[in-house]
This record gives sequence, structure tokens and C-alpha cells, in this order.
Amino acid sequence: MTKHGKAIAGYLALTLAILLLAWAGVARSQNTASMPLYQVHGSGTSNPAPIIWRVMDVMMARTKPKIAMSYRSIGSGAGGDEFTNSTSAFGCGDVPLSKTNFASIQAPKQMMHVPFLVGSVSIFHNIPGIGEDLFLPPCTLARIFRGAIDRWNHSEIVGNNSHLPDLARIGNEINIVHRNPGSSSTYALTHYLSRACSSEWNNLTNVASTDIGSSPGQNRRVGVTTDWHDDAPGRWTTGTNSQTMVEKMASNLYSLGYVESGQGLAAGLNEVQILNARNTRLTSTTSDIASEPFIQSQFVLSNLTSANWTDVNPVYSNASEKQWPMVLGTYFYVMANVTNLNETGGLLKMFLTYMLSDDVANLMPEYNFIALPDNIRKNLTALLGSTMTVAATPNWQIESVSTQTYAGQQDFVFSAKRDSYLMSTVSSLALDNKEAKSTLKLGDAYQVHGSGSFVSALMIRHGMQILQSRARVPITMTYRTVGSVEAQAEFADYVNMYQSYNHFKVGDMPLDSFVWSNLTGTPGSPIGAVLQLPFAISALGLFHTKSFGRPSLALNCNLLARLYSGTLKYWNDTDLVNLNQATSSIADQKASADIAVFAMAAPSGATYALTGYLAKSCSDTWKLTSEPSVTVAWPPTIRTSFQGVNITTPELMQAALSGTPNSVGYLPAALGYNAGLKEVQLDVPEAAEASSQPQQQQKTRRLTSQDANLTLVVAQSNEAVFNDVSANLEAVVKSALYGIPGTWPMPMVQYIYMFRNLSGYGYSGPLLRAFVEFLVPGSITGEGSNLAIQSGLTPMPEAVQKIVRDAVADVSLKTLTVNWHTEGEGLADGDAGAALYTFSANRQSYDAYELDQLRSALSQVQLQLSYGLLTVVRVACTPDTFGYIRLLRGDVQDMANSPIRILDEMGSASAIVDVLSRTLGGAKGDSSQQQMVATSTPLVVHPGPLPEAVWTKVSLLAPVLQIPVSIRPVAVIYKGQPGLKLGLCTLAGILSGSITSWNDRQIQDANVALRLPSSNKPIQLLVTDKEGGDVDAVLRYIQKGSEAAGCGQYNKTISLAPSVIVATDIVTRLVKGGNYSGLALVAASYLVLDGTTGAGLQAAALPSSRTGTFVTPLQAPSTLSDSSCSSSGCPDLVTSAYTNAVDAAAGSLTSVPYDASGSWSSVSLIPMSQADIYPLVRFDYLIVPADVSNFGNAGAAIRGIIRYAIHSAMASRIQEALAPYFSPLGPSARRSLSEAAATQLTVARGAGSWEIVSSSTDIVSDPSSTLVLSRAPSVADVALTSSVVTTSSVAEESSALSLEVVQEEAVKAAKQAAAENQVNVDKLNRTYGIAVAALVLGLILSVLSLLLALYAVALVRGSGSSSQYKYDKQMFHVPISGGGGRGDQIELPVQVPYAGTSNEDRVLMEP
Repeated sequence: MTKHGKAIAGYLALTLAILLLAWAGVARSQNTASMPLYQVHGSGTSNPAPIIWRVMDVMMARTKPKIAMSYRSIGSGAGGDEFTNSTSAFGCGDVPLSKTNFASIQAPKQMMHVPFLVGSVSIFHNIPGIGEDLFLPPCTLARIFRGAIDRWNHSEIVGNNSHLPDLARIGNEINIVHRNPGSSSTYALTHYLSRACSSEWNNLTNVASTDIGSSPGQNRRVGVTTDWHDDAPGRWTTGTNSQTMVEKMASNLYSLGYVESGQGLAAGLNEVQILNARNTRLTSTTSDIASEPFIQSQFVLSNLTSANWTDVNPVYSNASEKQWPMVLGTYFYVMANVTNLNETGGLLKMFLTYMLSDDVANLMPEYNFIALPDNIRKNLTALLGSTMTVAATPNWQIESVSTQTYAGQQDFVFSAKRDSYLMSTVSSLALDNKEAKSTLKLGDAYQVHGSGSFVSALMIRHGMQILQSRARVPITMTYRTVGSVEAQAEFADYVNMYQSYNHFKVGDMPLDSFVWSNLTGTPGSPIGAVLQLPFAISALGLFHTKSFGRPSLALNCNLLARLYSGTLKYWNDTDLVNLNQATSSIADQKASADIAVFAMAAPSGATYALTGYLAKSCSDTWKLTSEPSVTVAWPPTIRTSFQGVNITTPELMQAALSGTPNSVGYLPAALGYNAGLKEVQLDVPEAAEASSQPQQQQKTRRLTSQDANLTLVVAQSNEAVFNDVSANLEAVVKSALYGIPGTWPMPMVQYIYMFRNLSGYGYSGPLLRAFVEFLVPGSITGEGSNLAIQSGLTPMPEAVQKIVRDAVADVSLKTLTVNWHTEGEGLADGDAGAALYTFSANRQSYDAYELDQLRSALSQVQLQLSYGLLTVVRVACTPDTFGYIRLLRGDVQDMANSPIRILDEMGSASAIVDVLSRTLGGAKGDSSQQQMVATSTPLVVHPGPLPEAVWTKVSLLAPVLQIPVSIRPVAVIYKGQPGLKLGLCTLAGILSGSITSWNDRQIQDANVALRLPSSNKPIQLLVTDKEGGDVDAVLRYIQKGSEAAGCGQYNKTISLAPSVIVATDIVTRLVKGGNYSGLALVAASYLVLDGTTGAGLQAAALPSSRTGTFVTPLQAPSTLSDSSCSSSGCPDLVTSAYTNAVDAAAGSLTSVPYDASGSWSSVSLIPMSQADIYPLVRFDYLIVPADVSNFGNAGAAIRGIIRYAIHSAMASRIQEALAPYFSPLGPSARRSLSEAAATQLTVARGAGSWEIVSSSTDIVSDPSSTLVLSRAPSVADVALTSSVVTTSSVAEESSALSLEVVQEEAVKAAKQAAAENQVNVDKLNRTYGIAVAALVLGLILSVLSLLLALYAVALVRGSGSSSQYKYDKQMFHVPISGGGGRGDQIELPVQVPYAGTSNEDRVLMEP
């Protein structure tokens, strides 16, 4: 290379190095993955909660590190208590901290009051016809609020309001709305009344005896809590926060109450005029609230930690002529020294600083708050900086308007340049929505109003919103939910077209025949014909909250009829138990508890559907009505109220069911599902079955309303019933729609009730017709039909839709009114599309557009969060199943598209069941979902099924699913020489206690090739659980095979000997106990637990299931004769034998429960006579609550884990990594046992699907919750000893074994032989000579000579056994001097003969 070229190359290399260093620096600056989550949480008054929440959201969006901030709106008093008790980092109140709480903060600790806004409290009324001019002096208010004045036309009120003459005619009671204890608004009101009219409020000399907590001569309490009069039930109403106060005042006519001024005014309430300290009559809108002189005079602004803050009370100040008398400051309660919060202290300080900033001050008017004056906020900010002590690091900073290059991108910078799309969109949407509402108020000539059914309210309101956004002229449309019966009552109240309450009604049933007759009248009447227009179908659902051993309760028509007739009262009813395949042990537990059956107290469409089904389909049992009826004379056992309130709405029915264990009730299915209730399954006849066939002989299918095709209801019942929608449909339809075979038997058809003559409605008539045509498009694929589906309803068949549209086209309209047209999306219709009265799908209001954009943005955010948020699932397992869990955990965590973390914990079988029980108990309690997910363990890997008694106890808490996921052999483990053989009868004798020592004849005769203890050494029997799956498998093996084995005394029953030891440290006991110290009945996987390597633990050989060939759990008879298995053991062939045997038997297994939540305790794989395998095998089970909907995303992840656990891919992984200690289920077993059980798992609606795909390129509905098989990790790190992976690895590396390792193994074998056998001197001498000769020949001659010498050794030591010899590689120690020490020997690897039939049976020959 030339000199010039070298220079260029050097320059390029230097440039590249500099770029790489720069890129590395950038990468480091961006690497914040390990940064912790910084949290600030507070609580307090509800008044400023909206702006605090908004500020926190802004901070979380503008801060680079991960921060979490929250504020609980619980009231000033409770917030102060939580702050004082250090439950929260800060408190907030509209009053200073109480003196008691302030005094409880011990020196040197100091707390600060940091004021940040000023608010006002006003008094509001809701007197129809009386506006904002009502005036109530302080003493009049005091007498009203203490109960002395109770009617609006009281002379004192009328006398002070001569300008309101209508008051004299309003004799209604004054309905008082007041706050619950601990309210800052109560603090303002009571201090105002106490100071402005102490003679009336404080002096209780002449009070009524009903004044709570008061007696003559006492002062009424003043502060956040007071004593309210209660002279008449219902006249005094309590609000729990500012919002409920506003709602209760707005909904209660003739009410009087108090609330923060801004909230009352924003809600449109009428403010009462009052007097201030200078006797000025004013309202909050005409007064001074927070002038700078007022703030300076009232607050201790020079010292934030001063105890004088507890005396601050700005109520009834005489600061100026226009000063509002009920003013409250709002303060943060914060410790002056927050170094104990570590890094979070700086974040808290930054939050407080930002709350005092100009940014937040500018937001205050949006929330009807008043910010502190600028100078005061600046001084408070400086004082906060000097008073509040935080940890030195990190140094939280602010990047405001001016850009701070580089510094602004540091980790702990709150930057105004950083924001989230969601926050900016919400702000824009709020502004646009406000403008749109103002615009709509400009014109309301076109109005349509309706009321009626709860069921279709969502569809109707959504349709109204769509049309309002597509219309060019302003239109107003509303819908009021009152129920079907009330809708009919209001509809029947029409006198003429101009006195209608609404333009249309909606019901769940046809009009009552009597109502229809009255409304129809004579031909030519002003009203004309009534139209009943079916536009959608819903379903009446039956819901339950029972714990009955199954995740879903099943009923049939007769049982349902008995329930509501009052004759089915208890959960252990024989018919109920049999239908649900529940065991009597569960049912008996419920015998003393009745079934809580709820019904509607008021007439309802829901009751109409229920009785229609019962009257038609099981009239032999149901005698209370003979046809559909809106009301029933319920028996006394049927509950029609909950907590003293009659059940008149679906919401009240929902509350009754949710609040009552073991209850059953009915309500519209969509509403029940939205409330998270569990639906009852109904057994209904198959569609092909003749309806006249006796019910007990009919073939049935089990359905929920979600499973049914509701369109079939109309199709199979005969669509002709709707041919004339102006007819009396109740008489025509009758019970035709109920009990249709093959589909849901309790449909709720949705009808629009309207008149054919709409001329009296003016411009509203054409709008109503256009609205109905939008809801009923005439096509199943039309927009209205899709709207029905989106709302949880089913559209009517097209034939019925055509009938409805034809009827609506013939309605009479007022002449010279408008005709509405439509323009489809993307179909520009020229001038017609731009016309005033065209609903254009190409036109959308800005707020509706922004709402769509917000929904889209939220969907994107949710998708991104689903990829980034960690889902944690806790799993409990026993030590012997840890290998399986380790494989499952690694696979799922690596294959998941979004992060899953599986936390496993090990314990005994009883311990992990206790963990599951606590989880089930928590799921039924009041714990929040976050707490439940964080602390519960909903998934358990259990060795064998739950014993019957344990399952009964667990199922009483909640139904659980037991899902078989793997097959495992049960071993009889001992420490000693390999090759121990135990016949069935021998094993039975050991278990029962009739064989107690190792020198028993049965054991000795079967193991002549072994040197077993000759003394009377006892056999110590060890188990992990007397009731566990391992012991159960052994006992079943003995009972099933004892007759054929010649020990029939055990074929009835066998129990463990009293001397059996239950222990969790079985491996430790066997290892430390020495050779032949005991026998353990455990899973074969105990052989590969930590601490077993080289410990000399062995598995006894048992007769195989068909040929009686002695094999260990790690062998199959077919592998004994396979020479290729002599070194590896062929674990793949062994585990295949297990898998194939179980797969062949899966379809014939007995006692498999009909429902996976039933008891599996009787399910056994013994005997496995169809195949020749090791005889002791059983299942491992995944045990999970049948309903994991309370666990949210974690519940969905559990479903994904289970799906993978029973997938063929996991089966292959088990075969590769865990064989032969674990074997997978074959396809037949997975399909008939595992997959059938897994389908019964209930997860939260809308939770992740967790589909399993082969590759990340596969198309799925929810990519974020997907397991991708191609991402499966290597099994090398989780493979068990002797598995396919490890044996192949050992085979490759066997030639490279170090001499030292072989020597160590030989030393162990030699020591063991020396400890157990007496040395025969003559044999040793002869052995010594032959060994020396073998050594010489081996060094000089060939390996063949060495083998001949070793054969001579074997002849010398031979025991006379005729067993065929095989060879094992060992180290042979040959003395080379007379010292006999280890240093006087040399070690040679040799082939030593051993007796037996396989590697597991080898017996090392003594030299």
C-alpha cells in the first residue's frame, strides 16, 4: 500500500472509531431498562381531585423515568388520618390538619401546610319554577338545617322572598341533602352558621329530642362532622362526595344542599343568595373569593411548618364588602423532611412545585377553582424549596419553555417538551366537545325522545348519536330507561298527539292486549293504529353465584320451574345433583343452606320471558301461570328484595345476586355478562326432537344464551307471527317464541311502540321514521343490524325487517314537513348529500370524530401496553415436579409475545393445596384485583389427583379444574447396590407391615445375586404423603394385582403399616441413613433431585404389567434386549412406551368426571394391562380455579400456559428433556382428558386470547397475547439426567472422561464393598496373584490378555450363580507394594463383569 493510501486508511479507521464511541455513548444514554419505578401516592379531599389527577398524568407523560402517581379521593379528614399514619406520601384537605393529628407528629419531625388553591362552598336549591333569586338569611338557614323549618312555604322563607310570590303556594317538604362525616364543605357550612347566627345554630336549649347527639344546653358540633336532625325518613339524604351531592340535589325535587360552588354551578343547580360578614347579599359569582389581601390576612404564609396553620379558618371573614363568606383554602399535608422517601422525595417536591406553577394556575378555571395570586405562589415556591429536605440524588429538574439541549434529555428531568399523544388528545377532545355542545344548543327544532327497555338502550343511544353526528341541522335525540312495563304505562297515557311524554317507547314484549285495545280505538280516531315493530332479539339469562363443585350450574325446565315454585330449596336435591354430576360429598356440605332464589318484585319484561318458557315447556311442574305474565304471585321462599329494597330493575337484581352467595336469579343476559355474573346452563331439546315427546326421553343439548343462535327463535317459531305489526301481537305471538328446540328458550324480542299517525309530532315525525329505518335497515348486513350485534343483540331476520320497513313507510306525517334522506359512506350524492335533511355517512361532528380518534389512539396505546406490561403468574409445585415446571416456565416466558413472568414456589403437596385454598378464599373476598394478582397462586402442579376429602374441601371454596398434563412412574427408591427386585406380594408385605426386615425370605430369595444385609436390619418405609398420588398408585397396584400374584388377601383393601414415616426430606434421609436404611414410595424423578448425584440411590425393579419382566421405572421390557440401550438406557423408547400405553387406554379410563371440576380422585392408570410397561404410573395435574376472570390479564395468561401445557409441542419437549422421569400424554389422552378439561376455564371478557402459533408471521386476532413455538429455547439447560439430551451428550463425551473421575467412582465402590463384606483371605491372595499377572500382561501384551485376567478374577469370586454376565466399566486398584495404602496402588480402567439383565441390575464383583 502506498504511503498516501496508508494515511487515508488510518484516517478512516480513526473516524470509524470515533463514530463507534459516539454510538456507544448514545446507546448508554438511552439504556434505562434497569431504572426503577418511582412512586408518589396521596389521598384526601374530593374537591381538587380532578385537577390533581390531570397534573399527575401530565407529569407521568413528561418524565423520562418510569413514575407512578395516584391520588385517592376520600375526604379531608380521612386524607389527614392516612397522612398522619404514614399511609401516604402526602395528604390533601380543604381544612388544615386537625390539632390532634398535628400534635401526633413527634419532634424532630415537622409537617408543612402548602396551600395551592382557594375554593368556595355555596348553598343550592332545586325548587321547580324558582330560579337563582332565592334568598335565605343565616338564621333562616340555621333553622332549616337543624330541622326547625321543614317546608318551603314557611312564613320566614316567604317573608324574605317577597319577590318570589310562587313560594307561598309551594307547601312541599324541604329535602335536605348533606355530606357524610369528615367533609370540608360541612366544615364551611357549620362555621358559617355558627359565626353568622350563633343563637340559632349553637344554642340547643329549645331543640327537639330527635336532634342526634345533642341535649339542652350543649353546643351543636362545628367542623367536618356535625349532628344532623332526622325528623322524617327520606327527608334527609347523605352524599358521600361532591359528585353525589350534586346528583342527589339534581334528582330530588324541592331539595336544599351545599357543595363546592364551581361543581354546583357547572351542574346547573340554582344558587341561594346569602349574607356575608358585612351584611352584603350576594352569590359566589358576584363576590370576591381569593383576593391577595384576603389570602395574606388569613394564611400563615411566612412559615409552612407553623402550628398556627391548624387555627386557619377563612370562613365568614370581613375582609371586604364583596368577600364571599364560605371560603376554604386547599392544602397539601407534607413532611418537611422526606429523605426517608429516598429518590421519590425529589419527585414529590417537584409535584408540589408544579402544582404552584403558572401552568397549573391556568388550568384552575376549567375545574371552577381559583388559583392563588401570582406573588403568593412565587413566594410559596421559594419557601417550599428552602423548607423541604429531600435526598441529594437524584436531582429532579424542570425543563420549561426554553429548550435545554442535552440537559433536557437527562433521566430526571420533567420536560414541557415531552408529552403523550393520549394526554394531548384528551385535552383537545375536551375542548372540542365543549364547543360542539354549545353549537347544539343553538337549535332544537328537530327532536325525538323515547323511553323503555333497559336491554336495547345501548343500541338505541348509539344509533341516536350516529344520526346526530351525520345531520347537517341540529337535532336532539334522547332515550330514558324505565323498563318495559313502565314504557307501556306511559304509552297508554296518551290522550292526543300533543300531550305525549315521548315520541316512541321500547318494550321486551308485545303491548298488553288491554292497552292495545284502548290505544287502537275506532277507525279514524285522532291517534290511529298502533305499530309494534320488532327490531332486535335479546335473551333472558339465568345467573348464579353458587359454589357447587362445577364452574357452571346446569338446570332444565323442570328444575327451573321447581326453583321458582318454591319446591327446590336445597343444593343436595337429588335431581339437581344428578344433572350436575356433582358428588354427594359436595352436595351434603350444602344440605343446611338453602338456594337463594331472586325474582323481580315489580312487573317486568324479564318475568314475562321466564313465565312464557315455564308455562309452555314444563306446564306439568309450573302451575303459577298458564301463559307469559309480567308479574307472579311468588311463593314466600322466593326473594323479591335485597337489603330492604324491592328488586325492580336489572341493576338491583345484579346487586342482589352479587351480594348473596349460593343464589340464582334472572335478568337480561347482556346486562348480566357485563356485570361479571356466571350464567346458568340450560338443557334444551335438540332441534330434531319432537316437542310432543316426553321430556325425559328427549335428546338434549346444554346451552347458555351466548351459545344460542337467537335468529332461529323467529325462524323456527314461524315468521308469519309478525306479518301484521299493527295487530294485537300479544294475542298473535302468545308463547310461540319460547321453548324453541335447539336454541335459547327465553328470548326477549325488542319492540318499538309508535303510532301510525305521526302528524301530531310536527318535524319530529319524519325524524322518528328516519330513526326507525336506520335501526331496521332491511338487511342482516346493514348498519342498523351491525349496531345490534355491537350492542349484544341479534338483528331480526331480513323477512321481518322488510315487514317493519313497509309499515314505517306508510306512517302519516304532517304536511309540508321535511323528508330525511341518507348518503352512504364514500358515495358522494352531489347536491343531495349536501342538503339540509340528509344523514350523510361522510359527515361527522367534530366531537364524534375526535371520540373515534381517541378510541383508536387508546386501542393503539392498549396494544403497545400489552406488549410492554409484565404479566406475573404464580405457580406452586412439589419438589419432584420442579423439572416439569422449569421446562414449562422457560418455554412460555421465551415464546410469549408480551412479557410473562412465572414465579414458582415449592412445597409439599398439602402445602401447595393450602396455597391454592388461600387463593380461592381471596377470590371470593373483597380484595382488589391488583392485590389478588400480586399475592395469589392460582396455578398448582400436583402429583396425582386431589384426594377426595381434599377436593371436597377445596371445591367448597370455589370450583377447580384438574387437568392431566404428564405421566410419571412411581418408584420404590433405596440406597444400595443396583438390581433390587421386589415382587408384588413382597411389596404388599412391606407396605402392610408383615415384612419388616431385609433378611426376610421373600426378599432374599428374589435377590440372590445381591449382598443384602444378613442381620435383622429393619426396613424403614418413607412416604411424602399418606394420601398422595404416589402412595395411591402403589396401593391400587397391589389391590388390582394381588389375586393374580398369589397374595389375594390384599385384593380388597390394604393400608400402610403404622410404622411408615411421613417426611419431606426423603432424599436426605436415604442418603444419610446408609445402605438399605429404608424404602421410599416416591416419583421416579426423586432420583434426579439436587443432592442425589453419586449418592447411590437406586430404583427397585418390579414385574412389568403384562410379561412380569422385572424392570425399573427407567426401563421398558422392550429395551432390555436392545443392545443399543445398554449405555444410554434409551429414555425416548421408555417414555414412548408409557405414552403409548396411556394413550391406548385413555378412552376406557373409568371414573373420569363428566365435568373437569369434579373429583378425579378415582381416576387411575392401574392396571395398565394393555401394554407391557413398568406397572406404577400416574398422572400429574395442573390445578386451577375454574373461573380466573378475577385475575384479569394474569387469568388470560394462565389460559395460555394451560393451552401450551397440553399442546403437542410441549409433549415433544417433555420427551426430549424430561424422559423417562416424565412422559407426555399422547394425542388421544390430550384430546379426551386434557383439552376437554381446559375448555371449561373461564377468563375475563376481553382478556388476551393467548393463541399458539408456529411462527411470528402467522396471522392472529390478538398478536400481543400469543405464544410463538419457533421461539422455544434450547432444552439443554433444563434437561434431567439420563434424558434424551443428556444421554446423547454423555455418549459424545464418554471417551473424554478424565482418569480422576473414574478413579473417584472406583474408590467409592471399593469402600462400599469393604464395609459390607468380609474378605476371604484365600480368595484375596489368589486374586492378588492373578491381578498382578493381569497387570504385567496388560502392560506388555494386548488388551485381550487383560480381559482374560479379569475373567480369572471373576471365576475366583464367582458365587455359583448361573446368571449371564455383562460388563461394567470400573477402576481396578492393584497393590504394588506391601504397604497397602492408596499411594501404594495403581488404578486401571477395566471391564468388570456383573450379574443381572440390564444396567440397572448390575452387581459389582468383589476382587
